[in-house]
Amino acid sequence: MATNAVTTQQGDGLKLGERAALLGFITDADSETAIQDGLSELVPSFQLKRASIRQATAMLRKMPSPEVLIVDISGEDAPLAALHDLSEVVEPSTRVLVVGDRADMNFYRSLTRDLGVGEYLYKPLAKEMVARMFGPACAARPVTTGALQGGRIVAVTGACGGVGATTVAANLAFYLGEEL
Repeated sequence: MATNAVTTQQGDGLKLGERAALLGFITDADSETAIQDGLSELVPSFQLKRASIRQATAMLRKMPSPEVLIVDISGEDAPLAALHDLSEVVEPSTRVLVVGDRADMNFYRSLTRDLGVGEYLYKPLAKEMVARMFGPACAARPVTTGALQGGRIVAVTGACGGVGATTVAANLAFYLGEEL
């Protein structure tokens, strides 16, 4: 596999026990370069280490979990099992972003829906793709978009028939539709 060469973007300045903002474990130089170039403008400092997901899990057992973790599952025989092992090591508040070599929609859904991975990108990585897909999860400030995200549910109930719940619901829906 790869050596544990450490590439640091703009310093390490962590004190003992302090959580890193972003830490990545990547297996190849091309992906490492794409991640560095894609996130360098969004994240003031971060570390990328050359390691597999199994090596990353072993290292994370001995240190505090970062706020955002990028792991590479390329070449892993059992990537879902490796990610499950990783989930037992990192804190629940850590956002995990995954890089891999499988371009499969069902695999993507398994990662994001079943395992709670924030985002998955398959190789080869490009600077623009990393910035667009990993950037919002890695940025220190929230990224705002022009489009509305999601909606709200309002429930109106009545204890029995004839108390006016339908009238209130219809008028509330009209008001929210027209005014908001």
